[in-house]
Amino acid sequence: MAYKEFTYYAKRFLGHQGMLRYEWATNYAEARDAEEDNTGYNPGTLVGTAIGQYDTYDQPYWDHDYFIYRGSLLFVLNNYSIGAPIEYAAILLKRYAQVTIVIDFDVILQNGMPDYPQEPVVISDYDRSKYEGNGGSIKASDLVIGSYTPLELNEAGRGWIMAAGEKPKFILRSSRDIAGIAPVQASDEERVSYYTNNGSSYDPRLVVRVTLSIPTLSTQEATNLLKDRATLYGTLEDRGWWINSVGFEWKKGIDGEVTYTMVSTSQTVTTYSKTITGLSYGKYYFRTRGENDAGIGYGEWKSFAIAPVKTISAEKVRPFVRTLLRGEIVS
Repeated sequence: MAYKEFTYYAKRFLGHQGMLRYEWATNYAEARDAEEDNTGYNPGTLVGTAIGQYDTYDQPYWDHDYFIYRGSLLFVLNNYSIGAPIEYAAILLKRYAQVTIVIDFDVILQNGMPDYPQEPVVISDYDRSKYEGNGGSIKASDLVIGSYTPLELNEAGRGWIMAAGEKPKFILRSSRDIAGIAPVQASDEERVSYYTNNGSSYDPRLVVRVTLSIPTLSTQEATNLLKDRATLYGTLEDRGWWINSVGFEWKKGIDGEVTYTMVSTSQTVTTYSKTITGLSYGKYYFRTRGENDAGIGYGEWKSFAIAPVKTISAEKVRPFVRTLLRGEIVS
């Protein structure tokens, strides 16, 4: 199998990432079931995101107050991977040091598409009832401080991307939040932080590895046939999700030596043409050719003929004058 890997970035200026949190709840259900973030901040502009839960309880100093943290992500794909068969996908998170995890948990990817989280993210995207499923997970303690760590998507998560079209979007939640397991005390730390809205060297990325197929092409009739040239036409019907190059193979005679002429390496090429020169009298054969890492695809062979060049001469005789006329018949 052959693959092509694409990397996409969550963009700060478009509100593609943000932290959603509810804080200072007097009971756990209030924080977990709230319909909106209650911090008063625009979640899409906050620098840094935490996932997890927290309880301030620390007698005799603090009574129970509950905090829950969730993260939103949105990515914009290009045409090269929209709807493509995905062999591998992962969200890359770069953790930063803030607290030491005491009670470990899974960071789980959930789906709220097509509507949630919104673009840009808003406080009502906190509402847990808008999300479901498990598209992939990673232990919070496995996120490496200062380095990107992949949260690999499972089959369900890859399917969400394929179904999403241009803009896959997700929520990240703690497995203990999803299960409804309340934190107990401040010393039992169960939060992890990762960079968001810090720039492309830090912010989350989506890596998608697409399974390539061999390109398919068709060959059209040649035109502009002259004594030493012809224009060839072809169409790239299917890139196989990526194209390295397209062109023509051509030869003189059925058993002639094949020449390859490359025409384009553009990902947007569809119908293309090429005028080949240096031809002479005879029958020529040509076909389209397209290549990617999965292999080489060909269109059907077509043919055209270059007519012989005929020389003619004529004399016109007049009294005292003789004129010799010469010319060529080219077709």
